[in-house]
Amino acid sequence: MKDTRAVRVKTVENNGKIVRLEDGSVWEIHFIDSIKSAIWLPFATKVLVRRGRGRPYPYTTVLEKTSSGQKVRAKEI
Repeated sequence: MKDTRAVRVKTVENNGKIVRLEDGSVWEIHFIDSIKSAIWLPFATKVLVRRGRGRPYPYTTVLEKTSSGQKVRAKEI
């Protein structure tokens, strides 16, 4: 899988703690960052998936909202 790809948000669940993307991937958002992802609008929000090097385990990926640059730490589940 590429290190960076852009995908639309399909659903935001559990007050932003779970984000499902249109490509079928499911992400657990770091609890501190879930306040940001809780307000993402399904289908209207597009994110860049940046698989990280040197990011703290287990949240080694960043989802970055393309319209604002807002970032949340995530791990694929």
